[in-house]
Amino acid sequence: MENWYYSVDGPEIGPVTKDEIIRLINSGEITDETLLRTEEFTKWKKLTEIKDAFFVPVTLEKNLSSALALTSMILGILSFICFGPFSAIPALILGIIALVKIKKGIAGGKGFAITGIITSVTNISLLIVFAISLFPEIGGARKYPRRISCASNLKSISIALRQYALDYDGYFPPYDDAAGLEILRKNSYLDDYKIYTCPSTDTKIPLSGQPLREENVSYHYKGGYTEKDSSDLAILWDKDGNHTKYGNILFLDGHVMGYSGADWKKNIRSK
Repeated sequence: MENWYYSVDGPEIGPVTKDEIIRLINSGEITDETLLRTEEFTKWKKLTEIKDAFFVPVTLEKNLSSALALTSMILGILSFICFGPFSAIPALILGIIALVKIKKGIAGGKGFAITGIITSVTNISLLIVFAISLFPEIGGARKYPRRISCASNLKSISIALRQYALDYDGYFPPYDDAAGLEILRKNSYLDDYKIYTCPSTDTKIPLSGQPLREENVSYHYKGGYTEKDSSDLAILWDKDGNHTKYGNILFLDGHVMGYSGADWKKNIRSK
């Protein structure tokens, strides 16, 4: 293998390989005015005088590496427009390869490579999030929005109970469970059947106009309270099986709390 020496405003450096000289030319450390020689030809010459010895490999490799970076960027952009992971993954791979070559000083197009990597990683991340939203069972993600929706149901029932109490001298419906909630429904305080069902269950929703029965209600209601009773009493809560080791509780003062653990029902206090 041919060894080279070069000099940049000082003592000679070498021996180095021809590939190393090519890298230094691409990185700008060796310029047209840099002096070079080989072990065989000891006379110093400027790069401009012997550039043909490096021109083909330098141009070919640099252009090829720059093309990798440019291709990475194009594929990354296309991944957003139409091809998704089919172009995002190649864009990421090509961008990484291009960056490696750029670090070695044998490639250009760093901006293209970085753009390709960023767009591809962003697209892949969005696809993962989208997949989780389509298949929310992944990682248990499905249960959280349903718990929130369930708590929202309890809050809606709480508002209806307050309206009822305003009309009946501070008294809430006197009957427990479905019978008490049916008073709210038939008197138009809350006639949306879905609000009485937890979204985590397959509770049967009755036909319009039919009364609420136990099989149509996902919550336990404690009847007979008044607004003068203690605010920390539980008036409405999840039935067993609505959630796994979790339950929402509506308290008499109107706030809803969710509790985790198999013993979540220990937080239910009633009289």
